Amino acid sequence: MAAALENDDPDRALELLEAGRCVQWNHQLRNAGELARLADSQPDLAAEIERISLSLWSWKVDVPEGRGNRGLGRA
Repeated sequence: MAAALENDDPDRALELLEAGRCVQWNHQLRNAGELARLADSQPDLAAEIERISLSLWSWKVDVPEGRGNRGLGRA
């Protein structure tokens, strides 16, 4: 994705981003059942894993102005 942005190809970068999101969602859905089973036997550990997972999903990256963000509609 970074290479696509560096080469002024925001459409390709978006394709790669969406592909990565698909992989992540599939992984998340697969792990949901495992987390539910863990919650049955070790609820504190399951809650901690869920807290960490949520904090990772909410993590954001700021792209410095002028670095691969041309054409992406940044405000």
